[in-house]
Amino acid sequence: MSGEGANHHWYKFVVGKSIWETARTNALSNTYSDMTGYLATITSAQENTFLTTLDSSGWIGAIDQEDQGNWVWADGPEMGETFWQDGAQVDFSNWQNASMPDNGNSGDKDYTSLINGNGAWKNEQGTKTQGCFVEYSVSAVPVLVF
Repeated sequence: MSGEGANHHWYKFVVGKSIWETARTNALSNTYSDMTGYLATITSAQENTFLTTLDSSGWIGAIDQEDQGNWVWADGPEMGETFWQDGAQVDFSNWQNASMPDNGNSGDKDYTSLINGNGAWKNEQGTKTQGCFVEYSVSAVPVLVF
């Protein structure tokens, strides 16, 4: 386990090379001390800074797969909450530059990486392989898969 953040959630970085869907599936199947895992949902600058101390780049739980340009959290307590919509920040985000997300609405970059070093977020194609940040909390929302 990598450690507890100021929000009393636990985090770890999973080393390996997974596409986003596999990283998500693996995170959701993980538990730590009776807490369910999910790809990290970063809702504050403090949380973002804490994750950069794990000294890695990897997948987080931000997606716009269902509604292009409407970025939401895929899982966890914030599941379905919008943090970026129609080119405007609704809640905390840390995109790499002003053209993020979607690099001019290319439409094929529906997933997000946290970049090592500066803690910026970069939208990516889900087929990229990399590690991931898993978050654990007692308030995690269970996911039903049909």
